[in-house]
Amino acid sequence: MTPPDTANRFLRSAGAATFSQLWRVGVTFVTHMVLRRYIPREDWGLYDWAEVVFLVLGALRDLGLPAHTIRTRERPFGNLLRLELAWGAMLSGLVFVGAPLLLFALNDPHPLAVPVLQAMTLFLFLEGLAQVPLVFFEGELDVGRAVLP
Repeated sequence: MTPPDTANRFLRSAGAATFSQLWRVGVTFVTHMVLRRYIPREDWGLYDWAEVVFLVLGALRDLGLPAHTIRTRERPFGNLLRLELAWGAMLSGLVFVGAPLLLFALNDPHPLAVPVLQAMTLFLFLEGLAQVPLVFFEGELDVGRAVLP
């Protein structure tokens, strides 16, 4: 690969990554606005709490391995996919079954906390699977191919 080719791919990749990030922020903002419109004010705390719980669980699910996969020479994407499938499914299953135990973190548990946590386990699993192609395309400096998915 020649330096101009590398520079061109890097520029395209940076542009695609910027567009992707703006798209994700926009979708997140619109989603939050819609949810705030339809979720009663007294239930906002439940959503905020569940969102933080799943941010922590997402980090626990990934274990820092997507970034590590990029740094290794052989780039074991198959291993990352297997990890996201197996560990992501196990963690999602544990959270689904153990959702009532997570309510001990709440001072005054909301009656819908368990179903909300259980529903969000699907998001936890699918987001983990989505990490694999994203890391692959970022590693290949071809983020443009990952923007649509």
